[in-house]
Amino acid sequence: FILVFVTVSGFAKPISIAVSVFPLGSIVAQVAGIEGRVETVIPPFANPHHFFPTPSTAVKLQNTAVFFGVTPEFDGWIRKFLPETTKVVFLKGPDQPNEHIWLYPDGGRRIARDVAETLSKTFPDKAGVFKRNLDKFLNSMDQINKQLVALLAPVKGAVFIQYHPAWDNFAARYGL
Repeated sequence: FILVFVTVSGFAKPISIAVSVFPLGSIVAQVAGIEGRVETVIPPFANPHHFFPTPSTAVKLQNTAVFFGVTPEFDGWIRKFLPETTKVVFLKGPDQPNEHIWLYPDGGRRIARDVAETLSKTFPDKAGVFKRNLDKFLNSMDQINKQLVALLAPVKGAVFIQYHPAWDNFAARYGL
């Protein structure tokens, strides 16, 4: 009786990735593709400033290989629920004045590039997949940017009331 084991990429166990908030989760999932399983710690519509994980959330994080957060101040508390071996990456750069870095296409592009670079360095055998997924994501951001430019062109220079300073980058980018 002979057993033959064949490794097929499509049947490999996906990388366990955790993110703090849904907007990051969406971008990370698109870059990781089928190679990753993304767990969003703070559920959509939950207030991230007042959220505390349930025991089941803590259990889900025990196999996390990579965690993507915004800043250590905003979501660094999640570290205490992660294994010591988890690679922890915070995506907000020093030149970004606001934590809501995903609210405009350039922010999404930057996040996606950082995620693809981190995943490619951590899992080099899957770097080609991450690169292809990144290219697809960047193309989608180009299309969204074109749509926003066309949609907002008639109101360029308009003043609007915002409820949160997170929209400053968006407004500046589109001439509002």
